[in-house]
Amino acid sequence: MRLPVISKALQRYRVSRGYGVHSPFAYRFIIRVLRETLPYYGFDRLNSLRGDMSAADARLLFRITDFFRPATVCVTGTHAAQARSIILAAAPRTRFTDTPEGADMTVAAAPLSAEGLADVRCPVIMTTRCPEPLWQHAIDTSARAMTFTNGRTGVIVNRSGLPRHDYRLRF
Repeated sequence: MRLPVISKALQRYRVSRGYGVHSPFAYRFIIRVLRETLPYYGFDRLNSLRGDMSAADARLLFRITDFFRPATVCVTGTHAAQARSIILAAAPRTRFTDTPEGADMTVAAAPLSAEGLADVRCPVIMTTRCPEPLWQHAIDTSARAMTFTNGRTGVIVNRSGLPRHDYRLRF
């Protein structure tokens, strides 16, 4: 009974360190963004910007924004104002839109409905507090995407040229 649980934990541990990740993009994203432990240049300001958003989510949002440098972002959810401030700290030229159509990145700072997550077709989607059934539905409906999740936070990268793969790891 405990053997499958231990096996999955070991697999997540290995992937979290880049073992078995054959895509150069995925390896770089896991190592330099999701698993980065060194402080970024803007982390000093994050405590004043994040409000009641968790520090880990704020740092992850900052790193993802810094990595992708999106021109337009759609932010939804309960922490939308804090997320906008963090995004602007990482990429000051970013513009915000109310709809995900045409946006380079969508940040769902609260759980979306299954239909809402499946309908978003922008290159990068980050969601926090995403329940497992909703995440599985998003994976099933993503035809060409790389997905990264730790069971609580998820990132979907819809870019042409990337192989379809789902990564479950610790970050």
